[in-house]
Amino acid sequence: MRRSFAKLRFSEDTKEQPLVVPHSEQPSQPPLEQHVDYQSESSVEESEEESEEESEEEVVEVFVEETSSEEDSKLSLFDECVYQVFQVQMFNNAFSITNVRFIADGDAHHIEISFDDWTERFMELTIDSETIYEVDTSLQIVGNTKLNIEDMVVYFEWDLIIKPMKFSFRTRGLPLGIRSDEYNWEDYEVLNLIEIEGIEW
Repeated sequence: MRRSFAKLRFSEDTKEQPLVVPHSEQPSQPPLEQHVDYQSESSVEESEEESEEESEEEVVEVFVEETSSEEDSKLSLFDECVYQVFQVQMFNNAFSITNVRFIADGDAHHIEISFDDWTERFMELTIDSETIYEVDTSLQIVGNTKLNIEDMVVYFEWDLIIKPMKFSFRTRGLPLGIRSDEYNWEDYEVLNLIEIEGIEW
């Protein structure tokens, strides 16, 4: 690209130089080097267009890299601040966890996930000695439900097939003026994630 512009300047300089015309002969042709350096306007325009296209491509690449870097930093912050994992041994057909917070700086809670007997057919979720949810796991061995805890939407999931069993609580933020019982809660940002691995024996 740069060589094309250099040739253009050289060609303009040569146009200003008068040609020497002998009295007895026809006007002499410009030197061969000068003739080669002449370029049409269309050729110069094509060179400029190619240069602009390359510049646009470079800008797009830089923008994508910056976006990826921002996403990585957000994920790193999420892992450090709101992610909790508990490994709990079953006792009396129940998993019991204390000092659980559904949001940073929130109240500490006592969670208990219990089953009616060793068949684990009925599951009960208790928070601070209050029964929050019950389910027949013979029909829903893997499932999820929406809870309202501290006026926040908490998404409770369980998987009793895999070993150890998996339970999770995802606290989602709600915009001001939005009730927690509305159906578009899945679109809200996850503020806190609790994962529980339940070991039976």
